[in-house]
Amino acid sequence: MEGAKTVNPFARAVARLLRVAEDGHVYVRAGRRTIGTHANASSPNYEFQTLRKAVTDWRDHGHGVISGRVGGGEVGYLVVSSWDPAAEKSLDEGFVAAVKDAKGLIIDVRANGGGDEVAARRFAGRFVDSPKVYSKDRIRRGGKWEGPFDRVVEPRAEAERYGGPVAVLVGPKVGSSCESFVLMMRQSPRCKLVGGVTKGSSGNPKPHDLGNGVTVFLSSWEDQLPDGTVVEGRGVTPDVEVKTTPGELRRRDAVLEAGIAVVGKAG
Repeated sequence: MEGAKTVNPFARAVARLLRVAEDGHVYVRAGRRTIGTHANASSPNYEFQTLRKAVTDWRDHGHGVISGRVGGGEVGYLVVSSWDPAAEKSLDEGFVAAVKDAKGLIIDVRANGGGDEVAARRFAGRFVDSPKVYSKDRIRRGGKWEGPFDRVVEPRAEAERYGGPVAVLVGPKVGSSCESFVLMMRQSPRCKLVGGVTKGSSGNPKPHDLGNGVTVFLSSWEDQLPDGTVVEGRGVTPDVEVKTTPGELRRRDAVLEAGIAVVGKAG
């Protein structure tokens, strides 16, 4: 870093130093350029082309929200690609389309890497009937830990609660606020998580200006399960684990099939 003559080489040197943290929420920004320090090398447990063939009544509601039908048209299907605060209208429209005359619902978040946790919590409020602690966190301030603090999902007052069986499809690309979402959904009595273990990365990064045009974003909290188990590096284990390979996923979506079976049994 001392030998760097301009901002960009300095930023790259900082990023190399911070790789030891192995934290996807730690990154460096120099002007408009963002440099990550840790990549998730795990293969996704979904294949879009295979999925598209398996879902009927495919409808794109915008903001990465897609509704459809699976299981011979009897089970509603809803994709949520990210927790975008601007997507609430699309989420509501997609949800209504997915559950209409359906025996159950599958929520597919396998491609969802996070977003706004408040948006996720509002949607999850459709599926709980009382306030529930879904996770805890400890916050780092001034070189000291504070907490742990409970994080609570509450019923969404202005939206009708959904009481049918639900399967949430998860996997290794699910991270950050979407891991919080699957923990919220675990508080619903008729919901099961299906698929693979999630990424295990939820750092709530905060900016630290180095004063030379470079800003370092460092994780500010330690995310935990309700029992105090740390999520970082471990992830969330599904209720029904489904092993897949990229080759198998090109032929059939075993995770989706397992989700349909779970909803069918619960119904």
